Amino acid sequence: MPFEEYRRIIEENFGEPGNFQAVPSDRQEFDSACIWGYLDGDYPPWLQTEIGQVLPDDLVDQYTQLETTMLNGDYYNIYEPYFAPLKAELEARGYDLVDRSDLFFY
Repeated sequence: MPFEEYRRIIEENFGEPGNFQAVPSDRQEFDSACIWGYLDGDYPPWLQTEIGQVLPDDLVDQYTQLETTMLNGDYYNIYEPYFAPLKAELEARGYDLVDRSDLFFY
């Protein structure tokens, strides 16, 4: 988690704005429902909506499909057959990629 995001959550839930001294103890209970948007699925941000801001435009056009949901708008989908060619293209452009297929996203 980016430090500034952690700071924001701590200040909003355990302290007062501008006071980062209110870090909770390890024994203090934390309920993720107190983070705005968490229970609605709006937090953390859906990274698939941001692919167009991360990948070069030509690769977005070549390897992604813009999909639409009923509630959350548009997102970029990269179908599995495109994983290897996209990875190869990014590495050829100097990107250093790390395989994190062990992470599970809902």
